[in-house]
Amino acid sequence: DLKAAGINLPEAAKNSRVDLMQTESISNVGESDGLFVGRENLLNALEDGFKEGYHIQFIGGGNGWGKSRVALEYAQRHASEYKIICWINASDEIYITSSIVSFFNLAQVSYKDTSPSSMAELFCRFFEENRDWLIIFDNADLKLSHQQTMLKKYMPSEEGHIIVTGNFSETAGMGHHKYYLLERLNEEPSGSSLSPELSELCWGQPLPMTLISSYIRESSWVVAGTYLHMLDESGVGKEICP
Repeated sequence: DLKAAGINLPEAAKNSRVDLMQTESISNVGESDGLFVGRENLLNALEDGFKEGYHIQFIGGGNGWGKSRVALEYAQRHASEYKIICWINASDEIYITSSIVSFFNLAQVSYKDTSPSSMAELFCRFFEENRDWLIIFDNADLKLSHQQTMLKKYMPSEEGHIIVTGNFSETAGMGHHKYYLLERLNEEPSGSSLSPELSELCWGQPLPMTLISSYIRESSWVVAGTYLHMLDESGVGKEICP
């Protein structure tokens, strides 16, 4: 409740509340590419957590470990359950406000002031006026208390679901939430599961060999070379083998 929170809106803003209601579904994430494998336990845990009544769920872990991909997969798999899905780049406040502006343009929400305080207020009002929504704050840095305070002002009241990803440990003071630590994939190759040809395609490095081994075990789509080329095109291969 805005009044209870000490936020007094101008009369014009009160009269325009109806303009924030959405009658059509809105999402700024695309459809699933069908190529995601693994992390099923975490996807199930996220689903269960929201069913248990948690408003916010955090996925922590190292850079490049797949936190964003898990959040994206969850949003895509559960798209039919939400009227609004909003992806926010939360790496710093400049990116947050820029993401909000892009989302408002998609949702055809009018705004005049793009300052962080105005964007935070309008963003929360938008989601508090709507129902059945999911917000993903991706790549947030919450190691320090002032970083947590900054992100909290962009979090609407408990009328929907929020996922926050980032390289942080268990968070405190962030409301009723669940926290998951995403474990890094084992870097030890499971040698016998790969043919010499696939091992060569993996540049002889343990991490890509582990990725492709997991992929073959968990997927019926076994065109492994295509998967490796996808890694290479996305820059993962270059990061593993500079």
